[in-house]
Amino acid sequence: AVMRWLDRMLLWPARLLPPARRGSALHAEVRRLVREVPMPLSSLTMSVETPLLLKRSRQLLDAEPDTIEWIESFDPGSVFWDGGANVGLFSMYAARRRDCRVLSFEPSVENLGVLCRHIAMNGLGAGITPYCVAFAGKTALGLINSPEPRDIGASLHQFGERGDVSPWWHGKTSSVQG
Repeated sequence: AVMRWLDRMLLWPARLLPPARRGSALHAEVRRLVREVPMPLSSLTMSVETPLLLKRSRQLLDAEPDTIEWIESFDPGSVFWDGGANVGLFSMYAARRRDCRVLSFEPSVENLGVLCRHIAMNGLGAGITPYCVAFAGKTALGLINSPEPRDIGASLHQFGERGDVSPWWHGKTSSVQG
């Protein structure tokens, strides 16, 4: 209830704009919600328009230290397939830090949109190619199921039939708690 009230209070000035301008103004404001993310010898710019995207930006070096260590072992110019790229943390890290050619596969259109924005914001379009594709054990048409369908940056999507759940999902959300 408090968050809904706060949202209304913060957004009331936008409601004074004509409908045709309201969307453009809100879109421009959301595009300004970015954060510089430090990494060795460089940094990345990431969108932080939601609490989960802010959390992702803070996790670059800490969420999966084994993955960062593995990427650090890549020779410059290597090709890295990032399956389940989410919003592009490891894709961007590999492209910027190791000068890799990256193929980023992300089946969630919400996450793919942010991934593409991150690629553009960081000038990594020559090094990263995003694909809206899910990997599975067979070639098939199916659905992408998400424990949090409206949460940009969510993970643990599952490809398959309606209602299929990722074997790694244990009923916990990937929200900002934790």
